[in-house]
Amino acid sequence: MTAENQDILEDFYSANDKFISVTVVDATGSAKNLTGAEIVYTIYTDKGIISVRKSSANGEIGISGGSNNIATVTLNSYDTISLSGLYRHEMTVTDSNNDTETVMRGKVQIYKSYATRQRKQSKHVYLQGA
Repeated sequence: MTAENQDILEDFYSANDKFISVTVVDATGSAKNLTGAEIVYTIYTDKGIISVRKSSANGEIGISGGSNNIATVTLNSYDTISLSGLYRHEMTVTDSNNDTETVMRGKVQIYKSYATRQRKQSKHVYLQGA
């Protein structure tokens, strides 16, 4: 069951660590066990351009709770350092039966933070194509 209008409109600053916990329930309102599920969380623009993508398959989303139905996304400072403005976010779950459902959608207001820690200079990376 999709929880609409799950908005974060304050206290979200770029380059800050953020933890977003979502309690997932099924269509009857009962806890949905997320054991063995793949969970994907995205922050994207109104035009559908993905700015942040996290997946439980990469260990970026944890599962907890007595019924294993709480998904917690960890956003590190580098995930949002270049973001500011109004975005959208959503979470999808593909369960152990391979059924996929969008479980949460909403808006995210990210405020620009100017007092960020200076980073070391990055080096160019060159990829080799096949």
